Amino acid sequence: MAQNNGIEKTRLWFALFWLASAAALAGALVSQFVFNLHPCHLCLYQRLPYSAAILLLTPLFFYKLIPLERAKIIFLVLAVIFLINVGLAGYHAGVEQKWWAGPTDCTSGANPDTIEALTQAILNAETVRCDEPAFVFLGLSMAAWNMLYSLGLCGVALWRSRKN
Repeated sequence: MAQNNGIEKTRLWFALFWLASAAALAGALVSQFVFNLHPCHLCLYQRLPYSAAILLLTPLFFYKLIPLERAKIIFLVLAVIFLINVGLAGYHAGVEQKWWAGPTDCTSGANPDTIEALTQAILNAETVRCDEPAFVFLGLSMAAWNMLYSLGLCGVALWRSRKN
């Protein structure tokens, strides 16, 4: 009976991680399509770990019994997925703060020295820049908030892996 209770708790935690990932993606899509905050390509990269978590967790809802030994591995994989997003979001937040250079195709690069170079730079420019936050709340950009959110999810996944 205790084994069955542990399996149900594990399934509940998987559902919570699935919902947390879906909420992050939904928030990104709402900010894009409702509030017209278009993502740069670094923003788009930050959506991939949440998608990976959803893809990992969705099939688990169709299994009635998940061996607890496998659950520990799944929690560790989730922790790695969220840790990757901490890195992606942290990198992006650093680019926004000008702590380091970002990709040249979406940041303010070198100043063109001729009219032709300036024309080419304008024509080839990315419409959404990675080094300018689209929205800031309480002094943090969306990338910084995403980093903190992913860090929290990573910590909870590591904690749950030790519980199993």
